[in-house]
Amino acid sequence: MSAEALLLVRDPEALRIFRKALESGGISPHIVSAAGDAAVSLSSHKYDAVVIDCDDLPEGREILRTLRSGRANKNAIVFALTNGATTVKAAYELGANFVLEKPLSLDRLQRSVRAAQGLIMRERRRYFRHPLDCPGTITAADGRQLAVRVLNLSEGGMALVVLDAVPLSGNIKFKFHLLDVRTPIEGRGEVAWVLNSKEVGIKFLSFSMQSKSSFDDWLMSRIEEHEQSSSMNAPAGSATR
Repeated sequence: MSAEALLLVRDPEALRIFRKALESGGISPHIVSAAGDAAVSLSSHKYDAVVIDCDDLPEGREILRTLRSGRANKNAIVFALTNGATTVKAAYELGANFVLEKPLSLDRLQRSVRAAQGLIMRERRRYFRHPLDCPGTITAADGRQLAVRVLNLSEGGMALVVLDAVPLSGNIKFKFHLLDVRTPIEGRGEVAWVLNSKEVGIKFLSFSMQSKSSFDDWLMSRIEEHEQSSSMNAPAGSATR
């Protein structure tokens, strides 16, 4: 699934430059020209990035202010466009990640978009969860070693089933094997939640040195596969809204 950006911009020249920079970076632009339309779209759809003209569009600053308090897009990467009324400091305080003054420079904007791509990928990694079914073991705080099946993995933790239902809490050690990874993934974690004494959520606390790089590479490969599959299956759509 390609990255998506919502543009609340009316200025034709700013819009042209932004569309060029975003599309060259593989980010699909969706354009609205009214604050009301932007508010509706932001409440119902999750975007990777949001571009808001703070000075030359009525209610632009208010949209930026309220965006961070919403659910769907509070973690979106935000570009704020200014034109003399809103200071750089004020734009950052409202929640912008990047502040760009008009007239826009394509070179500078492209640099900002490249930086934003790294932030977008980091944000996607945080929430990406890959389903699987692989064997593993955990060692409880009292020394018990328990056989488990790992159900899904994310950057921050995993869900698993303990084959013998036993009370489980506190810190644990974990070890599991991933397909196409030669060495086991080992580390320490913390029990985050337990359901029916068998389904357990583990928050990762640390990995062994070798496990960390292997796990990161494996997870990035799964994210890339997911992105490619989603892009191939996504219906063609319009670049404007």
